[in-house]
Amino acid sequence: MRSLISILFILFSVFSTMAQNLPSKGTNGKWGFRDESGNWVVNPIFDEYDGSNTFTKIKNFAVVRQGKLWGCVGVDGKFVSKLVFRNMLLAAKAGNEWNNKAQRGENIYEAFDIKS
Repeated sequence: MRSLISILFILFSVFSTMAQNLPSKGTNGKWGFRDESGNWVVNPIFDEYDGSNTFTKIKNFAVVRQGKLWGCVGVDGKFVSKLVFRNMLLAAKAGNEWNNKAQRGENIYEAFDIKS
């Protein structure tokens, strides 16, 4: 019983200290994400975000739109799937696949990368 309580306490401590990135509009009218201290962790460069697929304790990404294209950005502000999807649901599916199968920060959609 004591070890179960210890394990639950450790899990609670880990999950309660995980930073939650909160959506916020910048002075430019674009969306970005701030940490709990109010610091920008993902700069405000997005036209829209999907509130149902945005940083949670389970999802380490947010589904975002810039122009007509959707993609996913990680907690560090780097894209985990590039802005290549014309459909928000497909971008969310790509983010979920990355979240579930790839190592954190690894881009698994290189074939769809837009060349600048």
